[in-house]
Amino acid sequence: MKSFFIIFFLFFTFSSIAQDDIEEFQIEGFVIGESLLDHYSEKQIKKLKKNNSLSDDMIYAQFFISDSNGQKFDIYESLTLSVNDQYKIIGISGDIRIKINKCMKLHKEISNDILRIFPNSNKMGEQWMENQELGKVYFTSVEFDNGYAAVMCKKDYDTLSVIVAKDLL
Repeated sequence: MKSFFIIFFLFFTFSSIAQDDIEEFQIEGFVIGESLLDHYSEKQIKKLKKNNSLSDDMIYAQFFISDSNGQKFDIYESLTLSVNDQYKIIGISGDIRIKINKCMKLHKEISNDILRIFPNSNKMGEQWMENQELGKVYFTSVEFDNGYAAVMCKKDYDTLSVIVAKDLL
């Protein structure tokens, strides 16, 4: 049932997008290009920085947000938000623990949905690869004019990850 909900939610989120623009992606209510201040106060962001061992003078930062931060999400168990020095969101990664067989099925459905809904995007690769940090990973990357999306199954961690990031150039 959870698998059906994930696909339904992702389809609903992606199908509401009008153009092939990475800034139209939404994961758990966070959108590329919007301000982190739309979701958290400066005080809350400073607390997140402290919890993530980040200094105040960083130009680019990543915040790991999960149930342990008191944050509840509809689908994902954790998010990693990448922001610039003005707290503008430039990357989002959502993770959910799921057995590899279900992950592979969802991976294919999500990747196909992205390509179908964004016909001007380019599928850059789809393959198994070995990563020192993540172990064995099945990875699909989709390129946009102003960023990329990736879907991956991490076999050693039984995790599905959906990543969206804006080009910084």
